[in-house]
This record gives sequence, C-alpha cells and structure tokens, in this order.
Amino acid sequence: ENGMRSTIGHTLGSATNEDDDEVELVRSKKLPDSYGELGTYSGRILASTELPHGFGRMVYYDDRTFEGDWRHGRWCGYGRVTFTKGDFYSGEHAFDRRHGWGTYRFHDGREYTGHFDHDERHGIGVFRWPDGDSYFGQFARGLRDGYGQYTFAKGGYYAGMWSRGKYDGHGVFHWSDGRVYKGEWSYGVPQGVGGGTSHDGHIQRDEKWRTKQTKIQVPNDTNDTPIRQQQFTPCHAAENAINAFSTNKAPRCQIKRKGSFSLKRFAIMR
Repeated sequence: ENGMRSTIGHTLGSATNEDDDEVELVRSKKLPDSYGELGTYSGRILASTELPHGFGRMVYYDDRTFEGDWRHGRWCGYGRVTFTKGDFYSGEHAFDRRHGWGTYRFHDGREYTGHFDHDERHGIGVFRWPDGDSYFGQFARGLRDGYGQYTFAKGGYYAGMWSRGKYDGHGVFHWSDGRVYKGEWSYGVPQGVGGGTSHDGHIQRDEKWRTKQTKIQVPNDTNDTPIRQQQFTPCHAAENAINAFSTNKAPRCQIKRKGSFSLKRFAIMR
C-alpha cells in the first residue's frame, strides 16, 4: 500500500478516513466500479458494497487504468488515467470527471495543462502542439475564450481577446518579420480600423482591413489542431503601409493592456 501511495503523490483524507471500520484492503480482485464496469483492482474497498473506496488502482477490461482516490466506486480526488488509445491524464477528479487542475497528454503529442470543469478545458491553461505552437490564456467550455496569447513555432504571435476559439475583440498580431497589426477583430478577421508598427516602433497610419493578401494565421474551430493561415490586407494603401514596416528584425514596441494578464507574463511562452 505504501508503494502504491508513493506513486500517486497524495490522497484525500476524506476518501480514506470515512467508514474506516468498513474499509478493507484487497489485492488483484476482480470487481466492478459503481457503473458496473469490470476490472482488476488493488487497494481499499468498502466491505459492505465491495466498491473501491480510498486509494487504489483499477485495470479495466478494455485496458484503461485508473490509479488514485476513489469514493464509493467513483473517481474522486487526485488520480492518473491511461486511456485505451494511449491518452493520459494526471490531475483532479470529481465523480469520474476531470475537474480542477490537471495535465492531459494526447497520444499524438498534444498536451494541455490547466483547469478543467466537468471534463472540459475551462479557466486558465496552456495548450502545446508537437510542432511547437502554443497557447497560454483563458478557456471556456473547451475553446480559447477570454484573454490569451497564441505563439507560433516559426515566429510571431497573437495576443489579445478571443471568443469561441477565434480572435475577437482587441488584439495585436506580430509577424515573424517584425510587422505588427493592432486593432479590433471579429470572429478571427481584422475589422474596422487598425494600426501597424515597424521594428523601430514607428506607428503607421490606421487602415481599414478586409480579407485579401497579407498572411495572418487564423484559429480553427476545433482548438485542438494548430492555427491555419488566411490572408488579409488594408483596404487603402495596402502595399505601401505593409512594405513600409516590413523587416526581418523582431519588433521592439511595447504593448500594455488593462486586465489581470500582461504580455510580460505571456512572454515566457514565446
């Protein structure tokens, strides 16, 4: 039992102290969880119901495993889950669902670390892709929503507001060659008036933007795959405005924004 506990790090006291007179320790016992799903279990159970209760490890017949805290046959507290296809989760649970802080690693190399609410990414978190792209910021019901920064592996990033996985609200897009667009966005598309900045901090005059030529990576709807590219350009004096501040050097301008997050904090993700 001590060896099993050391692998998980800690258990909830409430899960092991309640009904101590009814709890017993079993080894490699075939039994169901509260849903009737069968597996081989080692750990604490309630003698009256023979349901896992306390710390234990279950290997299900479909090759899933759960090692952690149980309460009346359900995953409650800290635990580690290995899924049939190779995905892995380590973190907090509430009644069999990912709920609280944790890390979910996909079998293809994607990884999310942050807050969960009933199995969905919800709150602050970091999502990383195998190609090097990353997002650090707020999520709502599994989608990028609120303030956050998406950093591209090949250079450049977007920092600003999101809604349902899209650039939406005020945001700043930095190209890898040093160009900058700062302005309003609507469902992933620059809207209305936006300004440009050169690598030396020179502010270009504001332009109205629409879809056409200048490449800007646009988020997809799933939020689980890297952002694709779409093209935009100012409606007026597009070539002059963009070529005027095109450079191979990194931008030196500073952008500050009110709120609970700052670009300085997000800079660690670049």
